[in-house]
Amino acid sequence: MSWPIIAALWTLTRFPLAGDPTRSKIEEVALFLGVATPVVLILVYLERHMAAQPEQRVSKDDLRTDLTHLAMCWFAVNPIAQALLGVMTMVLAGSAASKLGLGVWPTRAPLLAQLALAVVVGEFGQYWFHRIAHQWQLAWRLHATHHGTPQVYWLNSTRFHAFELIFKSLLQVGPLIVLGCSHEAFLMYGTFTAIHGWVQHSNVDFRTGFLNYLMSTPQNHRWHHSQVLSEGNTNYGVVTPLWDHVFRTWFSPRDRVFSGPVGIPDMPEFPKTYFQQFLTPFTWRRLARTAPGQPAPTPPQQAQDEVGELA
Repeated sequence: MSWPIIAALWTLTRFPLAGDPTRSKIEEVALFLGVATPVVLILVYLERHMAAQPEQRVSKDDLRTDLTHLAMCWFAVNPIAQALLGVMTMVLAGSAASKLGLGVWPTRAPLLAQLALAVVVGEFGQYWFHRIAHQWQLAWRLHATHHGTPQVYWLNSTRFHAFELIFKSLLQVGPLIVLGCSHEAFLMYGTFTAIHGWVQHSNVDFRTGFLNYLMSTPQNHRWHHSQVLSEGNTNYGVVTPLWDHVFRTWFSPRDRVFSGPVGIPDMPEFPKTYFQQFLTPFTWRRLARTAPGQPAPTPPQQAQDEVGELA
């Protein structure tokens, strides 16, 4: 995780982005691919030779679906989300500037400090969207796409419903734009969260020790994908568990490591293709539940309702 960020920081410090928008975008893409491609190759190798759960095998169908999610995220959903953010935050940014004064974002601070601030601010909105998605039935219909997989590996980090990506961006990235986050810090934040997401979901037997308290590590995040409700409804942080610590949703047992299974327990046959998964929020009541011969486990929202009734 550290060397791609160091490489990106060094590059942006020594070679500032071009002023021309087109050339600047080309440089951004080149920088991201330059630091991200080696990470992907290393993760693919480690998942084959140092797997945390060797029994998990990614099928060709799952790989095809996840690659479609990746392509749609980069080339369709993200551009739409950025366009919406640009329109929606234009007025909000002007309002914030008039109330808080210009120069809210510490643009003169070291880029690493700006990155840390961006993580703290961005994670707050992301944390609450993620938590709500596990506790509110309508939001869960979107977020279920991310959990409706029989294995957790590096490419799962891009398996999200398109509408969820847009809504999450509004809460995660919107505040950064309103506060005037610098272009370089914004690029670093996007690069860092993307690479971290791959590492976080990787099926690699990392033993991260004390870092589990500071970062949302693979060792921690596997608990979030647990089929057990008390384990799965924890560790909502994407980059850091800071807000999990604050709001007491952090979960990382010292005496055991996660051993599975993962997925949605009452939906073992969750739709497989990208198009089918896109339709799931609208066809939710018609989706197959519970494998034949197995008892129906308690879905997340129903469990929440039952706890509320008991209280």
